[in-house]
Amino acid sequence: MPTSSALRHTTVAALEWLAFLLGAVLLGLTVWDVVGRYGFNRPLFGASELIQWIMCGFVFCGLGLVSARDDHVAVDLISPRLARRYPRLMAGVIGVFTAAGLAVIAWQLAHMGLDAALRGKQSLVLEVALAVPLLLYALLCALATVLHLTGQAR
Repeated sequence: MPTSSALRHTTVAALEWLAFLLGAVLLGLTVWDVVGRYGFNRPLFGASELIQWIMCGFVFCGLGLVSARDDHVAVDLISPRLARRYPRLMAGVIGVFTAAGLAVIAWQLAHMGLDAALRGKQSLVLEVALAVPLLLYALLCALATVLHLTGQAR
């Protein structure tokens, strides 16, 4: 049975590879569409829809990686003073709010995905079931939540 640390390391490595692949596909698809559109007057059918979905997947992979490394963007208006006085309290409060925010986003994405599945919603151009990408994004965001909660600093 793999240890928690090994499972975490494997998950982060898988997210890194998935982000790499999605980025490469995003780049290739965009180049193909632009060259086809402006060079040959033959754009790739459904490219804008595919690019949107891949970009969302790329963002949610990145969110998981940022959560695993605890490298979220922060605005330091009040926290520098509080962090000097109460470093553990600040880290805990920030951690709780971050985890709660990630969990709410995952829950809402799952809710939207299940609603799309029940209603049979499809994308406008490619007519693909919207539930599939929404539920995948929810899974990636839930994974980011778990990675944040099981961070090495906690």
